[in-house]
Formats: sequence, C-alpha cells, structure tokens
Amino acid sequence: MRGHALLFLAAATAFALCLQTGASASIAYGGNGNHQTQPFHGQGGYPSKARTVYVSAMLQRLIAVDDKNYRFETLIYLHLSWTDPEAERKVMQATDRFRNSTEEECDRPCASDFTLSKRQGQGYGTHVTCCDDLWLPTVRMINVYSLPDTRLQPYEISVEGDSVSWWLGLNSVVFTPMNFRSFPFDSQDLVLQFGYSDAAYIKEFVPSTTSKRFLIRGDGNIVSGWDVTDVKVVNSSQTQQQELSDWVEQYGKFSDEDDPSPVVRRNANATKELVTFEVVIQIKRLWKHYVLNLITPAIFIVLLSLITFLIPADSLDVRIGLSVTLFLSLTALQFIINESLPKTSNPSAMHELILISYIIVTFGMPESILVYLVKQQQKEIVEPASADLASNFASKVIRLLRGKRHGAPFIIDWTSFSVCLLTLIIAMVFLFGKD
Repeated sequence: MRGHALLFLAAATAFALCLQTGASASIAYGGNGNHQTQPFHGQGGYPSKARTVYVSAMLQRLIAVDDKNYRFETLIYLHLSWTDPEAERKVMQATDRFRNSTEEECDRPCASDFTLSKRQGQGYGTHVTCCDDLWLPTVRMINVYSLPDTRLQPYEISVEGDSVSWWLGLNSVVFTPMNFRSFPFDSQDLVLQFGYSDAAYIKEFVPSTTSKRFLIRGDGNIVSGWDVTDVKVVNSSQTQQQELSDWVEQYGKFSDEDDPSPVVRRNANATKELVTFEVVIQIKRLWKHYVLNLITPAIFIVLLSLITFLIPADSLDVRIGLSVTLFLSLTALQFIINESLPKTSNPSAMHELILISYIIVTFGMPESILVYLVKQQQKEIVEPASADLASNFASKVIRLLRGKRHGAPFIIDWTSFSVCLLTLIIAMVFLFGKD
C-alpha cells in the first residue's frame, strides 16, 4: 500500500509540474502516441504581477459525440485577454529586431497567417509583427484525448496599448463523464478543462462572452443526434493538496501508515493554487428517433400481450401461444435496442422499460394457467339442494362463480388486464417523466 501511495504522490507532483509555465511545450496524448504542442503554449517567463485573464468560448461546431467511449470532438474558438503595460513595447522591439536581422522569420509571429518581411515602414499591425518577447501564459488542456493531426489551428495575438488578446481555433478530441440514466431523454455536459500552474501569476480566469454557434449559418442541427443548448465558462481554483484531498474523499482513502498528506504538505508545489476554468457545452439528445424505433415497438408488444386476458379462459393453448410469440418478439427487439444503447455499467431507463415489458408479457402465461384451472373447477361444483338461508347464499355464490359474464375467470382476467396496463403507464411516467 505504501508503494501505491508514493506512486500516486509522484503522479500528482508531476501533474503540478506539467502545469508550470516553464514546462515543456509538448506532451504525449493517448489518441495516437504523437508528441503534439499544447494549443496555448506560453513564453516569456513570468509577469511582473498576477494578471486577471478573461475567457471567451465560441463554439463553431460540435463535430461528434461518442457515447460509447465517452468522448467528443469539437471545433471551438477560445479567446484570452488581459492587460500588460509592457506588451506594446515588447512587440515593437521584437519586430524591429527581426527586421534588422538576417533571420528568415521570427520565433513567434503574432498571427498564424502572418505576412512578415524585411521591409521597413509596415507599421506594427497584428499580421506583420513578432511576439517573441511578449508574456503569454501556458494554459494546459487537462482532459484532452488527442489533437487531430490534420487539424487547422489558426491563432492571433493582438496588442493595443496595454491590452493583449489571444485567440485560437481549437480542434480536439476530449474525454468527459456522461450519465445515461434518462436515455433517450438525457442531457449531457461536455467539459473541456484548462488549467494554469500558479495563482501568483494568473489571479483568476473570468468568464466572458460565449456562443453556441459561431460563424455557422443555416437551419438544422450541427451534430447528428444532439442539440447544443448552451455554452458556458466556469472558473475555479484550488491547491494540489486540496486536489489530493478531494480525490481521496471521492475515490477512497489511504491507511494511516500510508497517508501521503504529510509529504504533500512538505512539497513546495502542494500549497500552490492551481487556477482553472472549464468550457461546458450543454447538449440534449434528439429523442424522437429513439421513441419511434425503440420505445414504441416495445409498448406495442406489451399492449398486444393484454389481448391474452380477453381470450376465453378455456382456450389455454391460444393464450399460451400468444404469450410465447410476443415474448420471442420482445427478445428479437432487444437485440436491436442493445445496438442503439450507449455503453454504461448502470441500467438506464430504457433497460428498465424492457425489463418491465418482459414481466408483463411473461405474466400472461401463469395467469392463463390459473384461470384455466378455475374454469375447470367451476364445472365440477355441484349446487346444493337445501333451501335454508346458508344454502341459498352458497347457491348465489356458486352461480356467480359459474356465470359466463361475471365469473371468477372473468374477474381475474380483467383485474390482470387493469394491473398490467396501469403498471406500464406508471413505469413510463416514472422512468421518463423526470427529465
């Protein structure tokens, strides 16, 4: 156990160091094994004082939602802005140094579609300047799965006076938790997590403008099967020690002898405040397809099974045959449904509806046997000949049980019919009526 505790401590420390501004610009992502540069790769050491950074998130397109592997791919424009009194001077110095040197291009052009040249007198517009000496924060993507090799990642760094803005178009595949309890009426929060290493240099990330459909025109949805309902930016901050405490509280705890918290408290990085923000893309599943192709056939099979209770009680072979046929039909439908269901360890509302459907369809078999036996017993009942009060009462009861219209099989069938129909209605309301 002690080895596991130290291993986790080492991983947590490495994560904090990875967030440091001076850390390496490349990191290996799990998607394809290539070393790819972080989109917000910073430079310039550390600012003279802590900055407040404003964050805007403009969703251009949600490309795909993979609810079997809990990932999504998106193209989003992120915009960071802050104030830096030395920004304009540093950009001018870097640009002049480039124009007076023999280098073919500067180390950090201020725009991805730069048009730099050695000519003088071009001014200091964004597309003809260098940002070599400008302080830029390294904001790490925390839950990224991969950055596509064919991605287009345009960016632009603009400086006007002491105002700095940095935007880029980010195409990424990200993993995120998903909850399918209410499938197919479920909603999901797709989260892109970003973090900076130390609150001594970035005081906080402040949410700013958001858009759920940026630069895309036309009617219809932007991704198959889902509708984007909102995009928002959420900020937060906590120390590495708090992060470890939250992890232990949520996923388990160490034994007393293996508790790494004293070591964490002695770690210099443990007390550093990690400043983070999340871009939350809220989506809602388009459910009509699933209702028409999955839920409606299952309900029809259950409703057809109720015909069993309307067939004469002495037609046992017909009643059992209908129940078996509908049971097999429901089994065949379940194979189709399983292909459409998201992969989840917990049962969804759809799983529970199928289970209830099986119970109702199967219930018709023992119920048919019961009313058949009651019907056979009725034929063997002999009506008493005595004329006393008790005998007259017993005679009326026997006539009631033997009656074709209000006999015991009739009562049992209609009671079963009502109970099964009511069970189906209550199950539908309970399972799908929450969302």
